[in-house]
Amino acid sequence: RRELGPDSTSKPDPKPDPDTSTDNSTDKAAALASNVIEVTKQHRRLGELAHESQRHSDNLLGNIVSETRWLPLRAEERGAIAASAFGAGFGGSVWALVKSEDADEFKHAWANDYSQKYPQPAARATFFTMRPGPGARQIERY
Repeated sequence: RRELGPDSTSKPDPKPDPDTSTDNSTDKAAALASNVIEVTKQHRRLGELAHESQRHSDNLLGNIVSETRWLPLRAEERGAIAASAFGAGFGGSVWALVKSEDADEFKHAWANDYSQKYPQPAARATFFTMRPGPGARQIERY
């Protein structure tokens, strides 16, 4: 899973001057809490957008099959940050975003749920984990 939040390439805070610094553990805790709140907001927003995309595919395009309608809902019930179907329609794939430390357990439980709900298609299905790559960006030409 790729963390949403502050740029991970930012420079660390300079070391405090021992003669002028005070115990700033409260400031550090507040900054950490603020970061957790911001990441949680971003996760919630990503989940909302994925859910909206799934709903539009289902209601506007009408190209969602029962399996790809059910899997994102089940992923959300299992605690996924976000989930949605994608692909050519009338089949395709489904992704779910979860915390890295939960990925293997989530994958096995989700696959088991699918096998119980849709045994025949599950025999042909593949569930796997991966880390997302970088997002879209412009490439400069030389």
